[in-house]
Amino acid sequence: MTPAETTASSVPAAQAPGHAAHGHNGQHGPHGHEDPNQFALLRQRRFAPFFWTQFSGAANDNLFKFAFTVMVT
Repeated sequence: MTPAETTASSVPAAQAPGHAAHGHNGQHGPHGHEDPNQFALLRQRRFAPFFWTQFSGAANDNLFKFAFTVMVT
């Protein structure tokens, strides 16, 4: 065998990302559930610190902009 034949025979066939490589064969998750979306994160307890950090940062930014606008005008 030539080096090109050896390399070609050891490379697996191309597959769609995230499907056959992880055992997905057109079905939804292991229990028949659909893949989670961004709204499913809000129901997970482990996501709460990220949500509240983002929320308080946005609130702080808006409060600062409002206070600065009041002081300047």
